[in-house]
Amino acid sequence: MKTKIKRISLFVVLITMLFFNAVYLNAKESMLEDRTIGDIVEKYQENPFRFNVAVFDGYEIEPKAEAPYVAGKLKNQYLEEALNCVNFMRYLVGLPADITLNEEYNNYAQHGAVILASLKGLTHFPEKPADMPEEFYELAYIGTSRANIAFGYPSIMDSIIGYMHDSIGESNINTVGHRRWILNPGMQQIGFGQCGIFHSTYTFDISRRPAIHFDFISWPARNYMPLEFFDEDTPWSVNLGGDYGLSSLDDIEVTLTRRSDNKVWVFNNSRDNTEKYGLFNVNDENYGMRKCIIFRPKDVGGYNKNDVFDVSIKGIKEYIEPEIIDGKLYTSIPAEINYTVEFFSLLDAIDEKEEDYIYGDLNDDGEINSMDLAVMSRHILEIKEISDIKAADLNGDGRIDTVDYQLLMRYILGIINGFPVE
Repeated sequence: MKTKIKRISLFVVLITMLFFNAVYLNAKESMLEDRTIGDIVEKYQENPFRFNVAVFDGYEIEPKAEAPYVAGKLKNQYLEEALNCVNFMRYLVGLPADITLNEEYNNYAQHGAVILASLKGLTHFPEKPADMPEEFYELAYIGTSRANIAFGYPSIMDSIIGYMHDSIGESNINTVGHRRWILNPGMQQIGFGQCGIFHSTYTFDISRRPAIHFDFISWPARNYMPLEFFDEDTPWSVNLGGDYGLSSLDDIEVTLTRRSDNKVWVFNNSRDNTEKYGLFNVNDENYGMRKCIIFRPKDVGGYNKNDVFDVSIKGIKEYIEPEIIDGKLYTSIPAEINYTVEFFSLLDAIDEKEEDYIYGDLNDDGEINSMDLAVMSRHILEIKEISDIKAADLNGDGRIDTVDYQLLMRYILGIINGFPVE
């Protein structure tokens, strides 16, 4: 009996070793690439996109968010621009910038954006409007339930940057789920939809073959990070790759150091530390990537050009080839991750013509309406039902149930109060 048990144990060990050897071989073949400032600027110049868009004119066919419903269609150039934005965000973290558009996904997302505009609110699981055809609704449901959704952005590119910030709403900050779906290494294709200021980005794609093996994916991106895509309220995140096992909130400690003044933030599961240094969380839900460490420094005072931060993460575990020590099988060892982030301005690194393009309108006529410009400054996006955040509409009944654009813009300009998000 004992001999049989020993044979079974040896067999398990051998199988485990073969598995880990395969993982290690694949991981060493395709790790993330380091980017320089020159690489980043060149990539943007090759595939530019506008952000902080002031005037929108991206429809080939205008959508209609009431009966008879029309999904509409976005211009190909506009869709390519949105694709450039996603690929640029992925490029920053070291992933290949090779995501492609999927027409079926675009169709789902466009229908999804229309139903959100029809409901005048955000939900991943919308109820069917009584006057909406069943076929339209089925497409729209896919376009919201398998997507990042957002409200309040003038362009898809701005909504994507909003997903990367993930800084509005407690649920978003503690999971950065929108960001993780955009940076999902398994993604190969994507789709976009827009109806007014409602957006859907189909992200539930895991069709990439072969898989990308990575050590960790961080935001802001390790090495060099453009200031234009990160602000004081944005949480930092680190997703651990296949070389690392899941660690609990109690085990992990993150130290963030700013070199300019040697200010230090220490993040761990101590309540005193959280109150002193800022938000800290570990999330293992499957938002495109699991094993996510999240922290947001308190009283950072904003980020400036040439700011350099050092990040040290302790308390994680690294997988090793199975080894028997003193009769005990070990498959992991304590590990530590260290990396540096240096902020720079993308706008300062490109010429004046490119800068005009970034802030230009879709017609390139150079005119910017002050009301339109204001839209870019306030955003509302969600990862859960709209009712799950403490949102209030202009009537104060706890739900956003209006898309009166003039009222919305008056709110944005501070003329009226409404749409608060805690």
